[in-house]
Amino acid sequence: MSDEIKVRVVDSFMTLIGEHDWDDVTLNRVADAADVKLSELRLHFDGKVSILSEFARRIDAIVLDQIDEDVAEELPRERLMDILLSRLDALLPHKPAIKTLMRAMRADLSLAAQINRTSLVSMTWMLNAANIDTAGVEGAIRVQGTAVVFGKVLRTWIDDDESMAKTMAKLDKELRTGERNMRRLDRVSSMLGPLKRFKTRRRTRSAEEILAEEA
Repeated sequence: MSDEIKVRVVDSFMTLIGEHDWDDVTLNRVADAADVKLSELRLHFDGKVSILSEFARRIDAIVLDQIDEDVAEELPRERLMDILLSRLDALLPHKPAIKTLMRAMRADLSLAAQINRTSLVSMTWMLNAANIDTAGVEGAIRVQGTAVVFGKVLRTWIDDDESMAKTMAKLDKELRTGERNMRRLDRVSSMLGPLKRFKTRRRTRSAEEILAEEA
């Protein structure tokens, strides 16, 4: 029953924001549309962004379930491109709702920050599906960079036609740019490696000197 309520709420929510402005879609309105009590809605969700996060989780699962095993033989950028295109396919029935969200995010930076956190979770899964490392500081940069890329691509996709030619060109361009930026970051990181090790050795020696003096 719990899963059924979540499905009804998410479906109703996405329909409503596809037809109305973000601020006009209240929690009471969502509960009425989903035919659930407001108390039941509260048991499952913290608010509208929480419902949106559940929707993103659903899209994640759809994309991950459709991963083509042959993708593993492709270059990382090509693997990620295939996966993000698959994500756009999964979002296609919800294009009106995505358009409303994009408009709301431009008007409310706080909302944009909240939705970005949800996007980071999804992009972490997308990068892992593409066998791209998301660990550590560099991994976090990759995740945020991919979220930014996907956001830029959405702005093209939202007004693109069924061929998605402009969207695919935009995605390819942004991923190539991101790939070049990560290579530069890798070079800088490798250059800083000896300096980091030197600082660590100096801190270790200083600690040993202090202990020796105290002894």
